[in-house]
Amino acid sequence: MTDTDWREPGQQVPNLAHGYTRVDEEGNPVDRPGAPQPGSAPARLQKASERVPGNPSGGAASTVTDLLRFTQALQQHRLLSAEFTDVVTTGKVPAPRPGGPADDRYAYGFDDSRLHGVRIVGHNGGATGAGAQVDMYPDLGYTVVILSNYDDVTATRSAIACTRS
Repeated sequence: MTDTDWREPGQQVPNLAHGYTRVDEEGNPVDRPGAPQPGSAPARLQKASERVPGNPSGGAASTVTDLLRFTQALQQHRLLSAEFTDVVTTGKVPAPRPGGPADDRYAYGFDDSRLHGVRIVGHNGGATGAGAQVDMYPDLGYTVVILSNYDDVTATRSAIACTRS
């Protein structure tokens, strides 16, 4: 992983995408659960750095390629033995999500679920102006990585990489 790093707020990073968030005319966030919805005035995009100088995600940045490399190393047991890979990716605690499969479970940092009988192991994250979803389909040999420079990766598909392991 050569293009994954932590950055300090305000640090300039070459080729780093700017994050954007939707705000109303007063600059209040919209389109997120619990956020006030705009009246008749249309929402606009604002650079997330103009709203939040840092964020709780810790300022990590990565690329589709690096996240794909991570999942390949994990699944090919170059990071952990086969036994420990199974331990950290197999769900332990029930973690159903609204609208998601009822049998979702959470492992050590990984969501473990089945959709239409297909096992999906992944993790997501984000902050104002950024979102990510990494899903491995171990029984099919596929990985899907989605990165977004917008708040919600479920609504925006900015970058998708699929590969067969």
